[in-house]
Amino acid sequence: SCTAGEVLHWEVPSGRRVGKAGALRDTLWHTHSVVFQFGLLGVWPRGASPGLVTAVDISNDGEVCAVGEDGGSLKLFRHPATADRQLYREYFGHSSAILQVRFTHDDRHVLTAGADGAIFQWRHLRFGPDSDRLG
Repeated sequence: SCTAGEVLHWEVPSGRRVGKAGALRDTLWHTHSVVFQFGLLGVWPRGASPGLVTAVDISNDGEVCAVGEDGGSLKLFRHPATADRQLYREYFGHSSAILQVRFTHDDRHVLTAGADGAIFQWRHLRFGPDSDRLG
């Protein structure tokens, strides 16, 4: 993906570009770090520039999406986040863009690395299925 808002796929090892994304619809991916994907449509505010969301990761249990933004904020959404104006929790710490975000193997923490040179470890609190709290 890029700031042009495109997601391109290539076959490995041939290096040929996959012409239609629908051909990959049923593919199981090991990670979910591409900012442009169907399950994340709701993290994009209307009219947002393609560079707003700079990093994403989906929890290992598939229930929460962590989103890093160009202004340095971390947002947690329920996953999939496909609704318009999806609800989220927002956290602040970085003074510039978050370049990388990852859940730990047990989903107990979210790690962020920013363009400000800082690396943060955020505690991810688990709540019950009926809770609207995300972190």
